[in-house]
Amino acid sequence: MINLTKVYLVGISDCESMSIFHICKTKELADKRLEEVKDNLIKDWKKLDTSLQKSLEEYCKKENKPIYIDNMYKEMIDHLEKNESNYPHETPFIEERELEE
Repeated sequence: MINLTKVYLVGISDCESMSIFHICKTKELADKRLEEVKDNLIKDWKKLDTSLQKSLEEYCKKENKPIYIDNMYKEMIDHLEKNESNYPHETPFIEERELEE
């Protein structure tokens, strides 16, 4: 007889790839890990947004062009904070699977 145990995969997927960061024994632990993954994504995107805006400002000043504001990262962060779809960008997920013992 085969024993099957539920496990929960926690990771990030986008339109081209998927990464798994945690395999959890309970849904509660998976929910906690999902929040950590989401918080880390938001933190990384805030850094990237700051860097991008700085680069755009420097480029526009150098080329004597109007300053362009790119809101992509802000929109991605907003979608994650509202638990909305973030496709095609990175989106944290929990997936229930069965593990054979």
